[in-house]
Amino acid sequence: MHHDHITHTLASLHAQHSAVRIASSSLDLNVLAIADVFEGIAGSARAELEKQAGLLAGLEADLEIISRVKIHVEFMSPAVRKAVEAGEKPRTLGDYVSNIKMKQVADTCARTHGEHKIALYHWLRFAYPYVSRAARGIPRNGGDSDSIDKRIGRRSGSGDGYSVCLGHVTFLRLELTRF
Repeated sequence: MHHDHITHTLASLHAQHSAVRIASSSLDLNVLAIADVFEGIAGSARAELEKQAGLLAGLEADLEIISRVKIHVEFMSPAVRKAVEAGEKPRTLGDYVSNIKMKQVADTCARTHGEHKIALYHWLRFAYPYVSRAARGIPRNGGDSDSIDKRIGRRSGSGDGYSVCLGHVTFLRLELTRF
């Protein structure tokens, strides 16, 4: 009876060891897939953030340029066209774009840009290295289920039940701390 209980416990440990090995392999593949995808996204995100920074930096120059771009009379309403033909100042794109509203939009975009830049920095600085280290730390081969017997020194039919169980528990704890 006692031997049957120990044999059942050993079989349970073998099943748990196999389950941990399968879960470890699955986790390994998922972490590596995430890391690969992120590397591609990070490069695109950096390029996009640099492009946005350039656009935001050029706002004042853009507003100055649109105040100089004249609108052809063919694109004006009949009333505006008559006014311009009567001697009023020719219309420019700047007449139709509010500098104040454009600056408000730019401020909102700058805040969002800053938040995205910080988020990318934190991911690159902290989360991505953590995930990469975790992926490298996952055992690629959990060994065969006979390694349980080998590592705890169990010989078929020898040793008392308590010491065999204690050995299995100790081994399992050591295995779990590897993850």
